Amino acid sequence: MFSTQTLFAQGVTADLQIANPDGGHYDSGDSFIATLLIFDEDGNNLRIDQFEDNGLRVLELWVSGPRHNYNSVGRYVEFVILSTRNGFNGNSGFDPETGEIEIELPRNGLENGTYTVIFEIERQFQNGILNIFPYADFQVGQDEPTITNSIRYLSCNSDDCHEAPSQHNTDDLTNCIICHTHDYNFPWDDIMHSLREHQDNDVEGDCTDCHRANADIDKYGFTACTSCHRDTGHGHPYANCNDCHWGEIYRWMNEFTPSSPRAFDLVSPDNRDEIEGQPVSLSWEESPNNDEGDIITYEVKLGLDSRFRNYVTFDAGESTSIDIDGIDYNRNYYWRVRASDLNQLGRNSSQNWRFSVVVPGQTIAFRNGWNLISFNISPVEEFWTIEDGPDVELIVEQLRIDEDNLPVEIVKDELGRFFVPEFGFNSIPYWNLEDGYQVKTTAEIESTFEGSLIPADTDIPLGAGWNLIPYYPLYDLMAEAPDFDALAPIIDHVRIAKDIEGNFLMPELEFSNMLPWSPGNAYQVYVDADVVLNYARERNAVASFSTLEKENKSGHWRSPSPTDENMSLLVKEINGLTPQLGDQIAVVNKIGRIVGVGNVDEKGLCGISVWGDDKSTKPVDGMLKGELLGLKLWDSDKNIVINLKALSKKKVIYVKDSFVVINAIAKVENSRGYFVSPAYQNPFNAVTKIDYLLPEATNVTVSVCDINGKTVATLQDGVLKAGSYNSVWDARSSASGLYFVRFESDLFNHAQKVMLLK
Repeated sequence: MFSTQTLFAQGVTADLQIANPDGGHYDSGDSFIATLLIFDEDGNNLRIDQFEDNGLRVLELWVSGPRHNYNSVGRYVEFVILSTRNGFNGNSGFDPETGEIEIELPRNGLENGTYTVIFEIERQFQNGILNIFPYADFQVGQDEPTITNSIRYLSCNSDDCHEAPSQHNTDDLTNCIICHTHDYNFPWDDIMHSLREHQDNDVEGDCTDCHRANADIDKYGFTACTSCHRDTGHGHPYANCNDCHWGEIYRWMNEFTPSSPRAFDLVSPDNRDEIEGQPVSLSWEESPNNDEGDIITYEVKLGLDSRFRNYVTFDAGESTSIDIDGIDYNRNYYWRVRASDLNQLGRNSSQNWRFSVVVPGQTIAFRNGWNLISFNISPVEEFWTIEDGPDVELIVEQLRIDEDNLPVEIVKDELGRFFVPEFGFNSIPYWNLEDGYQVKTTAEIESTFEGSLIPADTDIPLGAGWNLIPYYPLYDLMAEAPDFDALAPIIDHVRIAKDIEGNFLMPELEFSNMLPWSPGNAYQVYVDADVVLNYARERNAVASFSTLEKENKSGHWRSPSPTDENMSLLVKEINGLTPQLGDQIAVVNKIGRIVGVGNVDEKGLCGISVWGDDKSTKPVDGMLKGELLGLKLWDSDKNIVINLKALSKKKVIYVKDSFVVINAIAKVENSRGYFVSPAYQNPFNAVTKIDYLLPEATNVTVSVCDINGKTVATLQDGVLKAGSYNSVWDARSSASGLYFVRFESDLFNHAQKVMLLK
């Protein structure tokens, strides 16, 4: 991480770090995470969302650069994180808990150079207002920083000249350019220092090396003199220096002054244009060349209203065009361009134009076999025969490859109604855009449907029980625990949700092995009440990304192909064993066919989609109704397979769309069907237990003996009915050492070692 630098601190300090870029520098379009932590005088963390208690008043962020020519890049001032008027802005993308915010660099027109991330922090403390400006530099398109040389302003990069003249008490005035650029409304006139600074430090040389009036004008800058030098040592104001130095000092009233950029027009897209697809290409005329040696740069402002009260800025550099991507569809945008002359403070802006972006269509990819699909568009009129929704048969016809090849076997809705093209049978009245659909194809196909976008937050009504719902957003939403972003608005009512792969989430247990929800897919959701889902808007800042591998591609078993039905099984714990990340659990049917595979996560949980038999195919390729589930564990470290037994008083059988949570034990097999698990935990320091399964009623004794054969505890002694049981040994009053746990019944005996450590 790059470490922080602080311009000024008193009663409030900050630690700012930005992520190290791969390859030593960032490029246009890159994103990175900046982390800002704020502390009080005692080192306590000051959270932005607790500003009412800790005195924080202002937190703003911007990015300036490149430093060598004083441009500013998307300063993010419009994303005020904390203000005295509105308090904490939760939509700014700043995470108050971690201090993280994602910074995205413009995709186009970003010049190579040294850039700076800077925050302004203001805190009320002991009847005063404190300000600090933590910042950190980073490189764009270069590994080494660029030496700063001013074109328009004072060059303050000489340590010999300037020693802490500013209110920020910095000993290096190259820092000043971070705030005081021509694009920022804090003028250089606010930085005061005197000519005596130069005299005391025996500065030699031509003052125009630093104090140039304007580019290409090799004279002392009169403006710089009057604003900075209040006393020349001659006993009169510095403004009178021209009495002696007339030819050496630039005076705007009687000498040439570089002109401001001249007016120019926008070119494309035309005003009020509708643009199909992204990126959006914006272009404009070049501002006419005013003076020899002019350097004119352009800045594009993109707003949501004609007054630009909410806008973002894109730096186009010297180019007269820019491509912009990642904006919302079916929304009006206003844009204008500002030309700035680096030789002079003047600027000129174009007129304001408006455009909107329409979706070119939705492309849906079908794999060979079963699919869960949905639309995020309303298909064009040619697909409609009634007002309720598009015609199912016309939608399916769009998938035809040629006259003799329609690779669709069946389409089903959530009520079980279906359309079979081969036989011309259809019981689905229309394609309900508020639902998802099951589609079985005989080939991998892809088709694009034209239509108008359905807004991401459109109501989706769900009834209590199972629902097959569409996915409207154009962006992905995370489905991982504990936030479950995809279903966050209704998560309190969600029992389980599944995707086409059978991956599922269970909020009650904070479990999910689902990948992010994405356009074109449909999802099965079980809720406990009638609710309405509105998908969340895309987050302003992507502050974190899951690094968990959702599917173990190199595991021992591969997941079977999905069928048209499944059940969900969650294995919470395997008594006597400790599954690790990378292990797998498989479900097998009575003939040993694998019908489901799950990967153990970092919590030791394993979610498995158990696939039922596809009745549209002749071979049995899944579980039959009521069939007993068999379980196997693959230990990735030891590369061995262990048979498991479900710990449940009821048989664990296949039931379509059911969801079952179980514990399991490793099988200790014998010819009579008795099962005894290894002790858990072992070794242990206080308590251990064993689980056992009885196939019939029998007398059972479970006891603990020391190495001399002396019984030190009897955990069970008597007749038990058939079923699953456990015995617990509380050994806190026993001495450390090796013991034996004995299981004895009328027909089966078993003993195992346990080690007590204290």
